[in-house]
Amino acid sequence: MDILEKTVVDMINNMSEEVVESFKKKKEDELCQMHHGYGTHIRNKYRLWGGGELSDYFKSQGVRHPDNMSTKIIKAIWVKIQELK
Repeated sequence: MDILEKTVVDMINNMSEEVVESFKKKKEDELCQMHHGYGTHIRNKYRLWGGGELSDYFKSQGVRHPDNMSTKIIKAIWVKIQELK
């Protein structure tokens, strides 16, 4: 399991049922609505602005900006939750 998968599992395991339900109901093109609130939470929780293992992983994938990193995490969470439906 790579660092992104670990992050997704960590986020889902620590979500309230309300947040899980909001992910279940969203369409993929609605995920951008989560950028400020939930995206900010992710950027702060994983210190994407300051570097670290998760930030380094994304940079190795060509993703340089923390906003884009959190967007990819949100999408990965959404995909995983859709699989669990």
